[in-house]
Amino acid sequence: DRRLETWHAEGMFDRLIFSRYRRRWALVAVFGALVLLYGALAMQGALPFMSPDETAVFASAQSFGSGHGLGVLEPRAVTFSWLHPRSFVARNGALLPVAFPFWMAFLGLFHGIGSGSVLLWIAVIVSASACLPLMRLYEDELGYTRIQSIMGTLAVMTLPTMILYGNRSLFTLVPQLSALVWAIWLTSRLKSASTSLLAGLASALVIGWRPVEAVWLFPILIGAMIFWSVRSGSSRALTIVWWVVGFMGGIGIVGAVQDRKSVV
Repeated sequence: DRRLETWHAEGMFDRLIFSRYRRRWALVAVFGALVLLYGALAMQGALPFMSPDETAVFASAQSFGSGHGLGVLEPRAVTFSWLHPRSFVARNGALLPVAFPFWMAFLGLFHGIGSGSVLLWIAVIVSASACLPLMRLYEDELGYTRIQSIMGTLAVMTLPTMILYGNRSLFTLVPQLSALVWAIWLTSRLKSASTSLLAGLASALVIGWRPVEAVWLFPILIGAMIFWSVRSGSSRALTIVWWVVGFMGGIGIVGAVQDRKSVV
């Protein structure tokens, strides 16, 4: 009987380990497939870009990565201040982007790695990475099986609109949705001061990527925070306080980027 119990315990342990590895490989497989799907244009160089907003993000991120700030130096902007590309304004001899300052600054951090196409792939990776927390939410919060979570994730991530804008990831639509899913997943882990702080910080940075979207992002983030703070076993008041502290810190970071770089 003791040997049978030992065999049974070892079998359970082996199945547990195997299950964890299968989950990781499922995450890697779905993520890799989405990177290739969203990277179809990046593999071709994606130049010229499909919209002025993407051009502005790319040019400003390169400028920021080169140490020149988010403004693109252009002498003709002094003589012809009325003549500027869409998504830019001319100010003090430079072309300044009109939106997405934090997203541009984030991409600019990777400018020194390889050629300019690296920025395209970083944006694609950010977009595709939404599958990782989404699968975890399906399994851990909704009780889906692994197959169901994979199918549900692919159903969302391969919608025609997601594929179109995933291939145009320099524009903030899909990257911001991806960051939103990450923030919601972090919020679902509210079990300590550190996780609450990190979830609040991530929530603020999500809004900072395209602040005009705050009108619908903020209610979702606040609702997620309240929902999971009620469900968590920790002190609700402390959970909310630490989330708010992290959120205010994130707003400060976004504000500093926008103010310091003189982005309008």
